[in-house]
Amino acid sequence: MNIIKLLSSFQRLRPHTRSYLLRLPVEILLEILNLLPPHCLLVIYQTCRPLRAITHQYFLSGRGEILATLEDKLRYLTCLARSLPDYWVCARCCKLHKIVWRDVPATHLYNPECEYGSDLWRDPEDIQIRNSFALNMPAHRHVQLTLKYTRLRTIKWRQRRRLQRLLEPHYFPDKERFYNHKEEGILEQSSFYPKVIDGRYVHLSVQTYLGAQNTISRQFLRRERICHHIRDYKTNLTMAFDMAFSAKDSQLFFSCSSCGTDFSIQASPELVIICTWQDLGPEGTVFDPEWESMFCDLTRVSHQPGNARKLYDQLENNEDYLVL
Repeated sequence: MNIIKLLSSFQRLRPHTRSYLLRLPVEILLEILNLLPPHCLLVIYQTCRPLRAITHQYFLSGRGEILATLEDKLRYLTCLARSLPDYWVCARCCKLHKIVWRDVPATHLYNPECEYGSDLWRDPEDIQIRNSFALNMPAHRHVQLTLKYTRLRTIKWRQRRRLQRLLEPHYFPDKERFYNHKEEGILEQSSFYPKVIDGRYVHLSVQTYLGAQNTISRQFLRRERICHHIRDYKTNLTMAFDMAFSAKDSQLFFSCSSCGTDFSIQASPELVIICTWQDLGPEGTVFDPEWESMFCDLTRVSHQPGNARKLYDQLENNEDYLVL
């Protein structure tokens, strides 16, 4: 019996099946499946006997290794993890890891133990750094778990509590204290405020510098980072700081032309406040453009100046932005 007859007989035995997909003519079903990438076909293969038979016969049999690249494997695991609240996809070892309760952005105490070890900073373009903390951003696993818990409606109380912890504002060193740059006589504090809006993870970070014993100079801010593309005095960040110091305490708005980042600078010799809004995108892998553009020069996304801040604040009107 060929696959067409197999599925047809199955449909006759169960004419009232709830699956609208299985009610379609087989020819149309094959056209639909033909549009899917390999990792989606593997997920379809695991759903039920008729679809398993079809995907194996027409799409998987004789093709060798279906998930040939790291990206294919991660996308497949991401599909599986969508309905598994207690697991997340690790891009370093390409496996599903069980969540650890203390692993939230506010703690910075946990690093996954993978076969590649805990060294996350070998190469700025390496896959490892795209799964970790960098540039004052949350780890990819925190972003994906937050989006998943927000999407799922049937999570348990402990998962709801974990979602609250993932979305809690956090501070470094803490809410009431500043880090003391003793040699420069300047105090620093970092604040982070995550949100999920319309299925997208948006993130606000605020860097505050206080001139305790000395005034704040452009030279002191030379190592400040906004995003992967605007991160030191070799970029247009120099011009942004010059404009901010000249504006005398006025808040100036800027935007990155290569990723979903907006930022503002309010600067004086006594106080500097840098606010950065970033749109990290929807659920996905580290290869998705919104996430990858935050770390790689070769990947860029079209970003309308002010959109990240508008999404975070839900504003109707934007300020005037300077694109860097």
